[in-house]
Amino acid sequence: MNFMVKNFMRPKNLGRHFWLCWFLALLTIFILNLSTLTLSPTVWMDEVQIVDYGRTIFDPSTDWSITWLVSENRPLISVLYLGNLLQNLTYQIFRSPLGPRLASSFGAIFAATVCVGFLLSLKTPKWVAFVLGLVLFLDPIFVSSYRGARVDCWAIGLCFLTCWLIRHQTNSLESSSSITKPPFFITGLCISAMLFTWPTAIFLTPLIATEFVHFYYLSQKSKNRTAFEIFPLDPSITLLLAGFTLGLVAISLPVLSELVSGIKTILAFSKSDSIVTNFADKVKSAPRQFLTSLSLSPFLLLGGITTALILTSRYKQKSFVTLLVLGLIIFSSPYGNRFVYLIPYLIVVIALLFVEDSSVQRRIIIYWLKRLFLVALLIWSITISLGVRNIVALTQVEGRNPERILEFAEAVIGEGDHKVLIPYELYYAGRDLGWKVYNFFGYIQSPSDSDYKKFLSQMDYIITTDRSDNNNHFRNEFTFKGELNSLVENKQNKFFFGGRPFPVYYVYENSMKNKIDSKSR
Repeated sequence: MNFMVKNFMRPKNLGRHFWLCWFLALLTIFILNLSTLTLSPTVWMDEVQIVDYGRTIFDPSTDWSITWLVSENRPLISVLYLGNLLQNLTYQIFRSPLGPRLASSFGAIFAATVCVGFLLSLKTPKWVAFVLGLVLFLDPIFVSSYRGARVDCWAIGLCFLTCWLIRHQTNSLESSSSITKPPFFITGLCISAMLFTWPTAIFLTPLIATEFVHFYYLSQKSKNRTAFEIFPLDPSITLLLAGFTLGLVAISLPVLSELVSGIKTILAFSKSDSIVTNFADKVKSAPRQFLTSLSLSPFLLLGGITTALILTSRYKQKSFVTLLVLGLIIFSSPYGNRFVYLIPYLIVVIALLFVEDSSVQRRIIIYWLKRLFLVALLIWSITISLGVRNIVALTQVEGRNPERILEFAEAVIGEGDHKVLIPYELYYAGRDLGWKVYNFFGYIQSPSDSDYKKFLSQMDYIITTDRSDNNNHFRNEFTFKGELNSLVENKQNKFFFGGRPFPVYYVYENSMKNKIDSKSR
């Protein structure tokens, strides 16, 4: 056993086939997860909103959407569209939830791989970079994001790639080698693409800033060099800004009109009373949401934050931005898919803990504590992401199977351009059957609101998970047509480790509207 531990801590042969071992590890994990990819998590709000954003960005005049603004009678358009567009394209190719989830899984592979490359450029020991790359790929919060077809993974991957490119130039400067121009231009392109992948990618910019500030500091210390090498900052900034501007223009031009409209919507929303109410609600729920995220990934969150505090003297910039982003996330909305943007910072500061420091390395207790911490990180991630998640999914196959939702929708309503107000889980089924599917974006102020009533009267069907009289305000116009109970029979396992199958769905038909429509045909 002692021999195995020593070989794990100091793998002599890892460098010979490092990247081969890395991709074999990723391939193994990917294959293990593939059987439950469409089962865990079940289809959910963020997933289908992202796919629909990718549809509406180039069809803004569409008369249906899962992010419908009732008062304005139009869909909400997301102009930061690169990730959304990719998810919609993969859905159209596969015609299944598998498409967007595969795309996000490949995004996670990309993010973990460039993360390892960046850590190696920081002079992190190879085995540490390897393990931390796996910790990122298997972290329960990150896994929940990419398995749920979110696009955070692509933004994180572009962030790590940008940092890697800048660090490569920094290392060239430190070794007195000549720096090259193209990486700074590519860096600018990567930053623009990252910011247009998903709105909260803005949280990743401080990490990129620390890398560029470090490069700037070293460049200013350069002496006795040629003109370009004495002042590498000026052409570097010029090339970076050129790449960023070109990327920004190229990405913005196809959606320029929607970009202007989107800015107006954001400004109007920022002046409304609802933003104050929503912000107050988020502040109140912050402690609970933080504890929920902490329960998913306690070792990484607590260990990484503690490491950032420990390293404040040695790595001031990295520690500062880590704690800054932590504060911003807690202040804004500390739920799991927001905390995913803290993970890159935590991975980096933990890696820096292993960068050579002779005064610390001599302390045998610290030496072993760091390694045990890394092992605990990996074991926790493997247990939750490969073990618990897949076990829960496989024990709830019947209650999570999206094909069953499709069969139910086809049997009760059928194909056609029906207008249907749906829960998010029926989005894929509705699109497959040619429905015009709707759900609300934001809050309905009152069920008696005239816009709300008018909107409901236009629906052919309403599918809901709530059959109580207090919440169904359409009983006079709609008649009950059928239900689907997808809950697993093993009720003790119903919420095992948070595992939730599909709920019960109730279908109501607008019989009056459908009678009028049938007579007019």
